Amino acid sequence: MLKAESKKEQIVLIIIHTSIGELQWILPFAHSFKEQGFKVCTVFFSDRVFESIKEEGVYYRLLEDCSTIVQKKSLFGFLWRNGSQVRYIFKDFWPIHQGSLANKIRQVCTNAALILFPHSFALYGYDQRVDNFVYDPKSHDQACYDLLVLNSKYDISYWSSRIMHDRIKVVGALGYHIEWVEKVIDSANAIDRPEAQIVNEGKLNILFAIRGPKPILLEEENYHYLMDTALEELFTIPNAFVLIKPHPRQNFEDLKKKLSNYPNDRYSFVYSNPFVLSRKVDFAVNFWTSVTTDLLSQKIPSIEYYKFEGGYTKWFTYEDGSRTSYYNILDLTNTATNQKELNEALSQMMSNIEQVKAERFKRFNEVFENSGSAAEVMLQTLKETKRTNNVSLAQRFQAFVQVFYSSIKSSLN
Repeated sequence: MLKAESKKEQIVLIIIHTSIGELQWILPFAHSFKEQGFKVCTVFFSDRVFESIKEEGVYYRLLEDCSTIVQKKSLFGFLWRNGSQVRYIFKDFWPIHQGSLANKIRQVCTNAALILFPHSFALYGYDQRVDNFVYDPKSHDQACYDLLVLNSKYDISYWSSRIMHDRIKVVGALGYHIEWVEKVIDSANAIDRPEAQIVNEGKLNILFAIRGPKPILLEEENYHYLMDTALEELFTIPNAFVLIKPHPRQNFEDLKKKLSNYPNDRYSFVYSNPFVLSRKVDFAVNFWTSVTTDLLSQKIPSIEYYKFEGGYTKWFTYEDGSRTSYYNILDLTNTATNQKELNEALSQMMSNIEQVKAERFKRFNEVFENSGSAAEVMLQTLKETKRTNNVSLAQRFQAFVQVFYSSIKSSLN
């Protein structure tokens, strides 16, 4: 087992770049790092993301349990004092190049390996083929990272063309392990929220996880069609109670307008973590979202209701040009793209829900096969990971200057 090996405390520095999804993925590993004797420090590149995580509360409590939080405005001072003790830097796996602030941090921390990690539990592939690596210094510059860790072997096909093959390692989704899920639920239960009191015995409780329109992902016309038809179908079910989980940036006024035609004692808005909601629902109807696998990890199946008509590149494309999600291709969800299909999918789900649960959960365990041992796999992987290149004194000085200016700029905002 990997242990911090120095009289000076060895540091794992986690960078949260653009979303709470990054924190949700890395946080169970952060707890594991702390248990192994490392000091864990977390820096948020976005004040907006930091404030949203504080407001959400559940993951912020868990973060405080294991990590020191470094404000971006204090980053220069932190690295000046502690840079030599940083052993590993974790950053989400979106592009990193010579000008990236994360790369400058790596250049300052000359003893550290930089490890890219998933943006969430979303899946990016459906088979295990390995494509030819194509070097693109404007996207993922091989001089700026040392390793990429992944959720599933099915993600390798997507990343093999972007990341050097010997720097890809599947570690698993520790966030789906039952011990971690219980920690998240305990943290959520410590926060007083109205939906915590929702108990509808004798009702068919259905989660409806949605997102608003967004270019490439969901056109406005398709959004309104999906919302209107889904609500019509859900409220046609006589004993259904609908728990509606909006996206954080959802247009709430539009939602209230759409729901004005339905009795308000048959639905409730919920904002809790999907793990918490999994204890309150029988199944879900979701737009395209990683909530699908969050729920399935707790044996709650979903119907994915969506129109894959945007230009998003991380969907599966059929030969005729039509698209669908990898959740569908990997048999992790039932699926529907129009009202007739949704009606049929709901009927199938309600008539045979226990069989659907068993089949989908079995497939989940095949796709996310390492979740139970992910902590051990990660720690062994870190032990074997070496920094792949060194930087000159001049490069390190220039990196310090850029970090300094970034800290000053953040303090002035």
